[in-house]
Amino acid sequence: YCKELLSFLIQRAVDNTKPESARLGASAYLGSFIARFKPLRTRTVHLAMSLVSTWIHEYIEKHDQDVSDPDPVLHNVFYSLVQALLYSFCFRASHLLEDPKYSIFVKVELRIADIVLANLNPLKVVNPVVAQQFVRVCKRYKIMPDEQLIQIVTHNSKFVLPGAQEFAEEHSFFPFDPYTLESSRSFIDPIYQSWERSADDASDEDSATGDNAGTSADESIAMSLNSQLSLSDQVERDSPHSQWKPMSFSPAR
Repeated sequence: YCKELLSFLIQRAVDNTKPESARLGASAYLGSFIARFKPLRTRTVHLAMSLVSTWIHEYIEKHDQDVSDPDPVLHNVFYSLVQALLYSFCFRASHLLEDPKYSIFVKVELRIADIVLANLNPLKVVNPVVAQQFVRVCKRYKIMPDEQLIQIVTHNSKFVLPGAQEFAEEHSFFPFDPYTLESSRSFIDPIYQSWERSADDASDEDSATGDNAGTSADESIAMSLNSQLSLSDQVERDSPHSQWKPMSFSPAR
């Protein structure tokens, strides 16, 4: 049923005849399922991400030349699908890169730089936690040159985009993230992909919360290469459910 579910979600997300709310919801389910369903085969992950990225590149080719500033309202489905792709990429990049059949997809065919450096500038719009972790993953696996990552992160730190915060607040819910019902976790844990914390994450958090304590995120970004590429993984906890965390990159408890 995995392929059927993914096929349905992708078709619903890219179908411009469907209501916007349905497309946004499908995007959220899509990214969360790819990221969190542990038994999902690498070839299925590759196929799903390939289909989504194809639509994203076609959208960029059609609209990017007319964009001077990102518009989180006008292009909200685009940003939702990019967010789904980047979120699932954070979880699945290592799996794809381990297999020579798919490593070329990640480093070449996915054309990550074309997405990130487009005038639509999705890293300014998507949830900041996703953007920050995506930059770390790109740095760790050399997906993009450090210079390009510095360029976009520094650029984005210099301005406030109207509507970006509202987009992040409204579209920071991924349905399968995380699973916190203690009495039934024993049934879910075997098929649930937790975030695999790397040494980079711990080092980055120490950097962000140590020497730069009391310094704003934007100021920290401008101070060094390390701070430009490693922001703290803080997530909003304003939900009435104290255990609910949007798009958690926390390690398994």
